[in-house]
Amino acid sequence: MKKLIAYNTLIHLGILIISTVSMPYLGILELALLIYGSPPIFNAIFLYLLSRYTHQKSYWSIILPVISLVNYLLLGLLVNYLGFWETFIRNNTISQEDLSIEITSSLLEPSQIIFVSLLYLATAYLFQLLILRKETNHGISRSKAFK
Repeated sequence: MKKLIAYNTLIHLGILIISTVSMPYLGILELALLIYGSPPIFNAIFLYLLSRYTHQKSYWSIILPVISLVNYLLLGLLVNYLGFWETFIRNNTISQEDLSIEITSSLLEPSQIIFVSLLYLATAYLFQLLILRKETNHGISRSKAFK
């Protein structure tokens, strides 16, 4: 179990480093996949592994998203401090006659933090429900699934 959490933390640190270094060169879709898509995917994988091999309680569906959120906050601080966010905005803001794409001035705005928190927690919670449902459908009671 400790190894899985260590791997999860290392993966999140890898996402942090990749996101920070490549921020000025990323497009909107790549950034969205990197900071909004990959943490829930990795959390789902680790939730599955934790439930499958360690039968841990579902509190990991809160702890793993919190690790992801801390990683997101560190990313926001780093890219603001290094000036990479301004470069990203400059490179990806589009304004034409019929189309306008505006990017928030910081990853650390309260609306962004609330969105990311809800995204990470909701996806982990829903995946946890899927795990419980699958285990109860295969003859494993909920009480045995997460001792």
